[in-house]
Parts: sequence; structure tokens; C-alpha cells
Amino acid sequence: MEQWRSKEVARLLALVEAERRYYQDLIANLPTPLMVLSIDKHLVYANRSCRELLGLRYEDIGRMRVDSLLPSPELAAALDQRRPQVVPVTANGRRFTVAVRLTRSWEDPDSEELLLVIEPAPEAALLPGAERWQCEAGGPCVALEQRVMQAEPAARQSFRQFVERSTTQSGRHWIEYRTADGRAILCLSESDGKRARFLDVDVTEPSDAREREELSEKMAALGRLASRVAHECNNALMVISGYGEELMDGAPAHLRPDLQAILDAAGKMSVLMHQLVLLTDRRILRPVEVEIDTYLGERAGPSTFRPGAPGVRVSIDPAEFDLALASLTDRAAALQASYTITTRIVDDRRVAIEVADEGPTLDHAQLQRLFEPFLGAHDTRPSGFGLAPLFTLVRLADGEVSAHRGAQRGTVVRIELPRAEHSPQQTGAMLAARPPATVLLVEDEPGIRSLVRKHLERHAYHVVDAASGEEALSVSASRSQHFDLLISDVVMPKMSGPELLRRLRGDRPHLKAIFISGYAEDPLAHNLVECSGGFLQKPFSLVALSKAVKDALGH
Repeated sequence: MEQWRSKEVARLLALVEAERRYYQDLIANLPTPLMVLSIDKHLVYANRSCRELLGLRYEDIGRMRVDSLLPSPELAAALDQRRPQVVPVTANGRRFTVAVRLTRSWEDPDSEELLLVIEPAPEAALLPGAERWQCEAGGPCVALEQRVMQAEPAARQSFRQFVERSTTQSGRHWIEYRTADGRAILCLSESDGKRARFLDVDVTEPSDAREREELSEKMAALGRLASRVAHECNNALMVISGYGEELMDGAPAHLRPDLQAILDAAGKMSVLMHQLVLLTDRRILRPVEVEIDTYLGERAGPSTFRPGAPGVRVSIDPAEFDLALASLTDRAAALQASYTITTRIVDDRRVAIEVADEGPTLDHAQLQRLFEPFLGAHDTRPSGFGLAPLFTLVRLADGEVSAHRGAQRGTVVRIELPRAEHSPQQTGAMLAARPPATVLLVEDEPGIRSLVRKHLERHAYHVVDAASGEEALSVSASRSQHFDLLISDVVMPKMSGPELLRRLRGDRPHLKAIFISGYAEDPLAHNLVECSGGFLQKPFSLVALSKAVKDALGH
């Protein structure tokens, strides 16, 4: 028995490593040029497309700075600002458009890195007005004098110093200056320490709408890829964490630390996948009515919570809202600042939640950017994706969120939510004892299907499983047995879970359903989830599965 469990632990660890290699290879072979920089602008990673585009060798990674590859004042400023933006870049007479994002290192979640997505202009779009010239150190240069006279008076001295530095110091250099007629000129140089070659590029209007639109489409495609990666990875994490829980129940003491390490690793990957899905702005919510003072009081405690809306109910997804509130409290903890949570009744339609911390006072620009993703530890919590999830969640709940300075110091985040119309609980007679429920389980991932079926059968449910929507319809048509509950993946080949539910409800209009998925592509799934038994986000725990089934069946 112990030998079998040891083999299971080894198999799960091998599965984790195989998944990691798979997604590394996927990113490495993307046709989109991707570059990862450290905060000090050193090259950390460049995939194959990026290396081919910029003429990089693999051994150059880790030894070069981005300004030697893509010398551009616009890009340098964007990297210093550390906020999502798209900037035009000119290098060696070619134009690029670069999308900049601040993200978390997957190797070290406590550190930040810069992700660059590079869109090269076609060869036909090489800058038509570029001019080449050269100078030698210490020698007369007619081209230099011509350009000095064209520059505006305030820029002439710095331009001469740039040329002198370029001709005496080997390497690549750049400067941007204004001409007397108002044009912006980007001058690039490449020198061997004695002679320098220069390239002048007019960057007065460095980009156009078409280039930005093309890059926007590219980023949208990357978003779809991110959602697909999250879906596949969550399937694997579901198998790892599910069987890890099963093994943990009966494992001997000496194996429990190893199994717990597997579950902890799966938990960390699950958080990363959840953040990856947040980038696509697609999620499925399961709102329920809660009394806001009771809900917050259970989580904040009397020392930090100031209730002011007794009896007021709101409609939220508690699981998602817990994560959103944690982003505020974690931010205060990262700033080593105390905080308070206060509720107030705005009017007969809305209620306000205010989270006030005693941290550093933010200026107007920082307050404006507080809800943007990928911010640093100075603006938000250092271990996640900022307050963007909170902003998205509140807006999906038809609410408003804002931030302003505290009365003396710190920041106050104000959330306004619509009040829910309270419907009294219906009372009725106790349900009589009933036979075990029959569950139709539809999941195209064999490992997850086997895990869920075994777990439900151990809890006295009768389970009929199918690997696809078509197989489920065939099983349903060939059986006269009544199904009490459908558990189905949302995204499956040929037929989605919502479509399967619609067809099954033709004969069973009251059939309950639970959808499970790492990511739901079908927008109709949102409405169907709300009117069915619920939704479980992969990877979910077996305890959560049991609770969802009981809730759906009214047990």
C-alpha cells in the first residue's frame, strides 16, 4: 500500500513537471515576438521570433539591456512609467510598435518583470525620410555642421556633445532633438570608438492608427491564447489536486508532507491561472443575496469593521468578492498600515462600503491609476494583479468603485452596490426521505471524469458518465431512468455544456445542472449558469463539489 502511494506521488510530480515544460515550449515557439525584461531593463527572456527579428543570439540573453537593442526615448519613458501602454519605436531605420505590460515573474511571484510584445512594420514601411551620415573623431564633419544649424538653438550644444561621445565611445547611442521648424528628429549612432555612423529619422508623427489597430488585434489574440492555456492547465491541476486530496485522506504520516507539497504547488498554480483568466475579462459569476453587515462582520471582525447598514442586502458572488476585498486588505498589510471597513446607506437603492487605510497618501495621478492591472508595490499589493479585479467585479455587479485621499492621510476606496430586493424565505414541510439521486456526468477530460465519478459514488450518488455531449444524449435516449442532476464541462468538442443542457431540458424541463470549467468561451454560458444549479471553477476541491451537488439538489 505504501509503495503504491509513493508511486502515485512520483507520478503526480512528473505530471507537474511535464505541464511546466509544455507551456514553456508553447511560449518559446509563438510566432509573436515576446521579450521579458527585469525592472532595471536587462533582457531576461526572448522567444525565438523575437531573437530572429532583432538578430539576437541565445547567449546574449541576460547580458544585454533593451536600450542597446531598441534605442527609443518613447520606449525608455514607457518602461520607467511601468504602466500598460503601446509606444512606437524606431531602431536602425525600421519602425516597430511595442506593447508594454508590467507583470509578475512566474519563477519568483514576489518580483516584477516587464513584458514586451513587438509588432514589426513590413519592409515596405521602412522610414522613407531616414538619412545616413558619418563622422570621425577629431576630424571636420560637414554633415554635423549642417545638422547643428538646423537644430533649435537650445538643442545645439547637447547635440554636439552627443556626436562627440558617439565618435569616441564604441557602442550604440541615441538622442532626440527638435529642429528650428518644430520637427522631432531621432538620431541613432553606432561606433567603433574612432568612427561613427549616424541615422536621422523624422519621428514627428512616429505611428499611425493602422499600426495601433494591428497591435490591438495581436493583443486580443494573445488574450484568447491566455484563456486557452488557463483552461488546459486548470484541467491538469484538477486531476493533480483532486487525486492529491484522495491520497491525503488515507496516507501514512511519512507521505503527508510530500502530498501537502503537491497540493500547495497546485494551489499556487491555481491562483496564477485565475489571474491569467482575469486578463481576458471573462468570468462566470454566481451571485447570491447576502446581508452586507453580517457578511463583512464575519470577515473583518469587530476591531476593523464599522457596520452602518443593518438589514441591507446586496447580490454578490461571495467567493469572488472575498478575493476582491483581500486585494484591499493585502494592500494595507503590504504598506504596514492599519485599515477600517465601514458601511453606509446611500439611499433606498444603494449601499456604500468604504475601506480606509493609514498608508502613504497617493497623489492624483496614482489615484487615477489605482485600478489598473500590473501596478507595482508602491501603488498596490505586491503579490497580485492590483485592484483591477475589484474594479471589474464591482462593475459586473452594476456598482461603482472609486478612490480618494483620506481625511488626514492614506487612501479610501469606496464601493457602491445596488441594494437587493429582499424576498422572505418560503417555508414548507420537510422533504420526505428520497432514494439516492442519479447524476449524469459529462466531461471530456478522462482524469477529471474518473475523479468526480468515484467521489460521487462514495457519497451514495448513482452516476452515469459520458465523454461528450453526443454520448450523453445517446445515453439519455436509451435509458428510461430519471436524471436528477447534470454535471457538465462548459467547453467540449462539437457540443458545449449549455447546448447539452438546452437539449436535455426538452424532455426534462426541471433538470438541475452544475457547470465546471477552467474557462468558459460561450457567452451564453453566463445566463445558463445563473438559472441552473451553479458553477465550479477548476481546479475545485472535492468538498466544494459535494456542497455544490447538495445545494443543487436541495439537500
